[in-house]
Amino acid sequence: VAAGNSRSLELVPQLIRFLEGESALLRQHAAWALAELAAEDPEVGTALAVARGREQDATVRGELTQLLGEQGDA
Repeated sequence: VAAGNSRSLELVPQLIRFLEGESALLRQHAAWALAELAAEDPEVGTALAVARGREQDATVRGELTQLLGEQGDA
């Protein structure tokens, strides 16, 4: 959450790696933080779409779908 609020694009690569983590909660928070940075970095939308395609956890997948919809990418 702090990463998204920071508006720091330097955190984008690490947040993208977190989308592949074992913890569903970490993946969900990383997705939210990335969505907060999406307007600044076009790579973010692609990373979120890829993550949604492979996500097995229904809660995280729902969060990704909602975030992508808010960006107009769904």
